Amino acid sequence: MTTEPTITSERIDDFPLLLAVMLQIGLPDIFDRQLKRHGLHQGLSWGWIASIWLAHLLTKSNHRKQPVQAWVKQAHQTIEKITGQTVRDLDFTDDRLTLLLRRLSQPEVWQAIEKELSQDIIRVYDLQTKQVRLDATTVSGYHEGGEESLFQYGYSKDDPTLRQVKVMVAALDPFGMPLVSQVVAGNVADDNLYQPAVDRVLQIIAGVGLLFVGDSKMSALAIRAHIQNLHQYYLCPLAQTGETAKEMATWVEAANNGTRQLQSVYIKNEKGKRVLLAEGYVFERPVQAKIAPREASDGEQEQTIEWTEQVFVARSESYRKSQLNGLEERLQRATTKILALTPSPARGKRQFQDEIELLNAATAILKVHNVEDFLVYTFERHAIGESAKRNILGVDAAT
Repeated sequence: MTTEPTITSERIDDFPLLLAVMLQIGLPDIFDRQLKRHGLHQGLSWGWIASIWLAHLLTKSNHRKQPVQAWVKQAHQTIEKITGQTVRDLDFTDDRLTLLLRRLSQPEVWQAIEKELSQDIIRVYDLQTKQVRLDATTVSGYHEGGEESLFQYGYSKDDPTLRQVKVMVAALDPFGMPLVSQVVAGNVADDNLYQPAVDRVLQIIAGVGLLFVGDSKMSALAIRAHIQNLHQYYLCPLAQTGETAKEMATWVEAANNGTRQLQSVYIKNEKGKRVLLAEGYVFERPVQAKIAPREASDGEQEQTIEWTEQVFVARSESYRKSQLNGLEERLQRATTKILALTPSPARGKRQFQDEIELLNAATAILKVHNVEDFLVYTFERHAIGESAKRNILGVDAAT
């Protein structure tokens, strides 16, 4: 007597590979260590539920809870073979997934998971931990707000009429691997997010001498002082506000008048040709700032720290060329429009009879094209006969 084989057909897509990677980095165990299991909890642990749900989310690009149970049912045997776990349909009901989300939404729980996960990934792949890039972004959409909601109106480069949330991410450079993420309300200022992100990164990567790279908002004195006090380094463009805006003109003038000797920086392009990247110079200056104590206590007061920072004054070659090209185009357009103010006498050609009107029209053209400092003009008044008079403009571009 022969037994007919039972054939089960399941669509697997790419989730076996995803689950294999999660097993390699120990993701289910990380979840389980932070998401404590209730004594009456039956079925899969929270770690396995979260990992399998994450595989579904990445495979289907669908964050909804409703289709997860049906998906697990159709891939039941494949999931059990990969995980070595007994999988029940009841493990992925909407109610159970909701309970999981509530646990993960607690900041202290998620930060602990993120810390352990990042440490394990760095060890597994032996990544070089030399520099971390910090940046905040916004995610907007048609959402209902409210006092307790993360979706709030705030400064947006996309659409300020939509509510948004703000996300601060610290990623390991140059790999772009996220180490720390923080989701806050859309109306929270970026400045308040840098110091907590730095502190959390240093809980993952131990040691000193780490370089934090950020945008101009990270250049606030309090943030720079915080990083310095932790014996780390920072690299960021200085915001053009306050004293920096005044000092910048002096720094640029020192480069233009030869007070500071410029150094050239070259790179090789895609064809292997050596090309000029930038020119500039570097100098050091003392910095002083007051910082709060690391741990709040009644006896400790603000302390003043001093350090020396390097300032890089650089002129990008590609940016210089684009600025010159833009200036040339504006000069050409302004020249054409100014000369058109005094056309040759002909039917339908308007002639300025008042000198003030002509000067105002020419000045407006220079202002519109932002060439007041680069374009000069002169005019002559010609009398033709007794009644016909004409103004003639001459233009000279002084670049």
